[in-house]
Amino acid sequence: MRKKVRTFAIAAVLSILPLGIGANSASAWGGEGYECTTLSSGDLCIRMHKTTDSAGFVATNVEVQYSKYSGSAISLKGGIGMPNTTKWASSYKSLTAGHTYSWTYKVSLQAIGCENLTGIIQVTGQGQFATPPQSDCQWD
Repeated sequence: MRKKVRTFAIAAVLSILPLGIGANSASAWGGEGYECTTLSSGDLCIRMHKTTDSAGFVATNVEVQYSKYSGSAISLKGGIGMPNTTKWASSYKSLTAGHTYSWTYKVSLQAIGCENLTGIIQVTGQGQFATPPQSDCQWD
């Protein structure tokens, strides 16, 4: 098994996107590199895909997505749970039923190693919710 030391790079892209009619965001992702969990009002997913950073090193884009299908409006922010730390979006966003929250963080891979990452949302007045862990090496 390879080991990789990670240098955490910039890249927080924040967006709120309308859901496609009849589309389930979790099933639309498909394939390897993603894990989802179903919450009472929607689906929370983590997805990873390889890319390169500005210095040309291999990197992983880690995206946390929450698709809200029902219930009242919430205020939330996304995070990535990593060994010994959590990286959070800089601000909370409002989300209503029928919309999707998405936050991406780029992790630069400059040496060897694997990590289990967890997608997290922090919802005001409700607490934190997390995906099952996803290894960034299980789909290399």
